[in-house]
This record gives sequence, structure tokens and C-alpha cells, in this order.
Amino acid sequence: MDIDIASLFLILALLFFLLPTAVFLATSEFRDRQVYWWCIGGFGTGLGFMMIALRGVVSDAMSFYLAHVFFAIGFSFRSLSLRLDISPNIFRTALIYAAVSLAYVSVFSVLFHTQVNEFYRLNWVHGYFVLMSLDLLFISQTINSERKNKGGNLIAWMAIFILVGLLIRYLGYASQLGGTSVFEKAKDQYIAILSVMIGYVLGNFGFIQLRLEKLWEKKKAVDMQLFATQSQNKTLEDILEEKNSLMRTLSLSAKANAMGTMLGAIAHEINQPLGAIRINTELLMALNRRAEDREGMKELLEHILQDNKRAETVVSSLRRFF
Repeated sequence: MDIDIASLFLILALLFFLLPTAVFLATSEFRDRQVYWWCIGGFGTGLGFMMIALRGVVSDAMSFYLAHVFFAIGFSFRSLSLRLDISPNIFRTALIYAAVSLAYVSVFSVLFHTQVNEFYRLNWVHGYFVLMSLDLLFISQTINSERKNKGGNLIAWMAIFILVGLLIRYLGYASQLGGTSVFEKAKDQYIAILSVMIGYVLGNFGFIQLRLEKLWEKKKAVDMQLFATQSQNKTLEDILEEKNSLMRTLSLSAKANAMGTMLGAIAHEINQPLGAIRINTELLMALNRRAEDREGMKELLEHILQDNKRAETVVSSLRRFF
């Protein structure tokens, strides 16, 4: 392999720029501070690798000092982003990351300023990378144990690949069998950079998976709430239907009572002329037996006729009413 290490660092930096951009675009519908922090972490790490790759092109202040500031920002924001999946209250954790980052950048700056051998500077940088990668592995395992999701597994593999790459790189320059400087071409350099690339690709897929699973959880919660609301509405509908049925029953009962009252009144009105007819008829029969009071008989017959007309009027009114 004849690619110089600086070019590989530039490719690595490009990867750290492109993947967070893809994540940012893919999460446009459910973007929050977790997404923003993850993308800041990627861009920060990418800027760090770019500053290292451009050593000799940019100033030493940018290549040696600013680069590691970007590394600290990248690792810290990436870890904080994932910790939001564990707990939203991360202020104290953010202060710890800030303190660790400040210590890392300060010690590296002192090592470079005092012109300490590059071997020790590499040890310090790799030690920080290992610490943050172990923290990343711990966070992903915590997420995975709580949620049992694929996203946590992929991020765990990201941390493992980075740790393996750092271990290979450390063995390379510690044993002097690999590259003893940052840009020296050696197999351990290529393997380490490739491991970081693979790990970071897996990590971004894992992060998207986490976001999708969180979105799915929210959707399930909304569906359950909607189902509960529909059940409540169904219960209310049943209650309203029962109330309407009761109202209809009461209405029919009231109509039946009114009908009974009206029928009683009608029966009373009809019974009066009928009773009068019966009495007059009985009197008529008695007079007929005596056959003496012709005027009285005529009067009784007129009363019978009137009572009949009265009964006829009541029945006609009833017929018209119904």
C-alpha cells in the first residue's frame, strides 16, 4: 500500500464530515439536541484529523494545538449525545468531560511546548482516545442493557473497532515494528486508520438506528394513548347510548301514562251518555208498561237521542285525534 498517511488522515476527516451530514439529513423529521451534539462530535473529530493531515501546510498552532481541541470537542459531544439516551440530566457529566478535555489539551500542549519526544506525545494522545473509546463502549453497553436495541450494539462495535485500531497502533510504535511517528508508512498505521473508518461507519448507522427506535417508541406511546382515548370515547358512546335508550323508555312511559290518563277521561266521557241512555231506556220501558204518560215518553226519547249524539261526538273526536 503506497498511500501516504497524511492523505489517509484527510480521507478519514472527509468521512467524519460526510457521515454526520448524512445523519443530520436523515433525521430531519425528529431532530433534537442529541442529533446536533452527535453531528458536532463528528465535525470536531473530522477537523482534528484534517489539522493533523495538513501539518506543514497550516501553522503549528493549528496542527498541534487546535487539532487536539477539536479532538476533545468531538469525543466529548459524541459521548454526551449518547448519554442523553440514558438520562436527560447530564450537566454534571458535561462538566466532567470539559475538565477531562481541558486536562488533555493542556498536557499535550505542555508536552509539545517542552519538545518532549513524539513517542510520549503519541502515548498521551492514544491514552485519551482509549479512555474516551472505553467510555463510549460503556455508554453503548448501558443503552443496550436498558433497551436491547441494535443501535447500541452497533455503537459498541464502533468503540471496539476504534480500541482495536488504537491497540494495534500502540503495539506498532511501542515495539518499533510499525510506524514510530505520526506520518510514517507502516501496516499498523493502515490497520488503525481502517479500523477507525469501519468503526465510525458502524457507529453512525447505530446512531440512526437509535433515533429510529426512539421514534418508534414515541409512535407506540402515541398509538397506545390514542387507543386509550378511543376506548374512553367508546365507553362514553356506550354511556350516551344507554342514556338515550333510557330517555326513550322514559318518553314512552310518559306517553303511556298520558295515554292512560286520556283514555280514562275518554272512557268517563263516553260512560256518562251511555249511563244516561241506560237509565232513560229503563224509564222508557217502565212508562211503556203504563202507557199513560205520552209526553214523558216523548221527552225521554229526546234525551236518549241527545245522549246518543253526545256519545257519537266523543267517538268522532277520538277518531280525529288518533
